[in-house]
Parts: sequence; structure tokens; C-alpha cells
Amino acid sequence: MRRNEDFIEAFLRYTDNSESPHSLRLWGALGCVASALERRVYMKWGHTTVYPNLYIIIIAPSGARKAEPMVISRDLLSNCGVKLAAERITDEALLKFVAKSIDSYKGEDGIPKFQCAATVLGEELAVLLRHHNSEFMADLTALYDCADKWKYETKGAGTDDIRGVCLNLTVSSAPDWLPMVLPIEAVGGGFTSRCFFIVEDRKGKVVSDPNINMPPEEHRIDLIHDLEKIHSVVGEARFSQTAYDFYINWYEEQERLLAENEFPMKDPRLQYYVSRRATHIKKVAMACKISRGDSLIIDEQDLTRALSYMEKAEERMPDAFKSIGRSKHAAIIEEMLEYLRLHHTCNRQELMRHSKRDLDFAEFAQVEAALESMGHIQIIRRQGGLISYKYKE
Repeated sequence: MRRNEDFIEAFLRYTDNSESPHSLRLWGALGCVASALERRVYMKWGHTTVYPNLYIIIIAPSGARKAEPMVISRDLLSNCGVKLAAERITDEALLKFVAKSIDSYKGEDGIPKFQCAATVLGEELAVLLRHHNSEFMADLTALYDCADKWKYETKGAGTDDIRGVCLNLTVSSAPDWLPMVLPIEAVGGGFTSRCFFIVEDRKGKVVSDPNINMPPEEHRIDLIHDLEKIHSVVGEARFSQTAYDFYINWYEEQERLLAENEFPMKDPRLQYYVSRRATHIKKVAMACKISRGDSLIIDEQDLTRALSYMEKAEERMPDAFKSIGRSKHAAIIEEMLEYLRLHHTCNRQELMRHSKRDLDFAEFAQVEAALESMGHIQIIRRQGGLISYKYKE
């Protein structure tokens, strides 16, 4: 018997005294459910099997309280049997950890099934991937697909097989660190198309003293209890007839728009993500369903809820890559824009001091001209040679 009607909503209530934004807490809850489900729940779709594992990357600046949902998630998951990898881990060490995470469970037919399920839950993407580690990204891409058997090479020891792969990942990054971690060639490709990028600019609200409205310990115990119940659910998820009709109509409409070059997300770097939306919505819908109980019949409510979560995240998803570009000034342009967004107006001297470590005078003039040409700023020239800027939305 569950102690909360809906784990996701209970997680949001439990973390409501936090300054962490709602979206970060919401996707922290979804990551918890997905991690607890592992391969035990799945959906057959044609010749493929879709598992509810998720890759979630939180993009927010320092001070936005992006770490708190992950700290809480780690506490809850560590108490319900989910295997959590170390936050700082190498590619080879992660593969070994996943391989050693093998366990078994009884399928709905009573036959034992084997899996190697693990969760990476860390505060910094840069700690995990380090600088442009394309080999590690390739491995993460392969692990995401939950192969029944996955072979990998070990240093000096031949090859090993991982049976029943299932990896969940929730990590965060400051916007200015992302270009150092993701090479431009990787943006839009296999790895990033499998990820939900959850973007926030600032903390959600001001909580001067979180101890004043601290939730009782019973709420934490209830969340752990429900996560244990989620961890025990086994079987094939299916659409109800109304959910199936909704999905088919949604999918065919999406494909019609794509054929007419009308993309739900205009940024070309997200086209591969768009092509995976049909898989993403199934994964999130499974998490939404099991959040509400043990039934494996996904109804229309679960699909519409999953779609609303996705669409809300997708509004800001292009912002995750705004500092990644082929121009050597792409990152500093975005940093200067953020400074202007916060201050609305400033003079040239102030902005030059802000960017002095990144640009010399000639480069500053080029960036200034580019910002004006793109319509981001209005340059105001006053008598005496004083130049100031006004940020334009």
C-alpha cells in the first residue's frame, strides 16, 4: 500500500521549503522514479523494448540551488536498493560498476531475469565527463539504449559482457562549463538527443530559513516506503485504448508537421532530440503512471501529463547550448548578454571591465558590433564620448 497518492507530487511537497526551482525538483522526482523502476517495467513497441530510464542534465548558474534535489534523491534512492555510482568516476570505472551491479528479479511470468542497473547521480557534469571526453559520451549513448547484452573492451583484459543494461543519469552543469564538456560536434547528436536539458536562470524563490517549514521526518520515511514499492513493480506497460488513440493522433500530427518543416523546437541542434520525442514521451509516461500506483495501464492522463512536462522543459532547452558555437566568442557573447539582462543598462566602461579577461579592445569592438547587429542591444552615444548600452528583449 502506497502512503502517498502520487510520488512526484509528494516529492514536490517535501522539497517545497527549498529555494530550488520547481522544474529542478520535478525532474529530480522523475529521475527517482525512473531509477527505481530499472528494467523491471518496460513497453514493447514493435521490434524494440522501451525502458523508463532517463538522462537528465540540469543547466543552471551557481546559486540557483541545483544541487538540492539531487542530494535528496540520493538519500531516498540509497535507502531503497538502487545502486548509485560514485559522483567522480572514470569511463572504465563506470562500466565496471554497471557490470558488477548485476542482480535478478522474477518477471511477471515467474521466470528469473537478470539486469545490470545503476544510477549516476552527481552534482557536476564536468566532473563526470571532464574535457570533451567523446569516448565516454559514446559509451553513455550506448548504455542508454538498455541492450540485453552489451560488450565492452577492458584495458589489457579483453572484453566483458554486461547483461541487461539499464543506466539512469541525473547531473548538473553551470552554463559556462558546458562548452568545456560538450564539443560542438556532440551537440544535437546521439548523446544530447537522449537527454532532457532542464534550464533555469536563478533560484526558484527566497527561503530565508528552511528550518521554519521543514517537513517532518515521517514524510521522508513515506517517500522511501513508496520508492521501495515502485522498485518492486514488475511487468509490461501498455496503453489504454483512450491513451493509445491520443498517442497515435499526437504522433501522426507531429510527423505531419515535421514533413512540412514545422518543428516543435526551432533550434536545428535539437532536431535529433525531436526525432526521439516519441520514445521520450513513453519513458516519462511510464514514470508518471507508476508514480500514481502499481497499475501498468497507461491512460490518457499519464500521457498528457508526460507531454506537459516535456513541453515545459523544451521551452528552455535551446538555451542549454547558447554558449556552444563555432565562434570563439560564442560563450563570452552569452555571458555579456546575461550581464546586460540583469542590469538592463550599463556603460561601455563597466562592460569592458566585466569582459577584460576574455577580450582585448579590438575583440570587444567586434562583439559590441555583433550584439547591436543582432538587435540585442541599443548603443547610446552621448556628448563627451560616453557610450552606454540598453538591453533589448
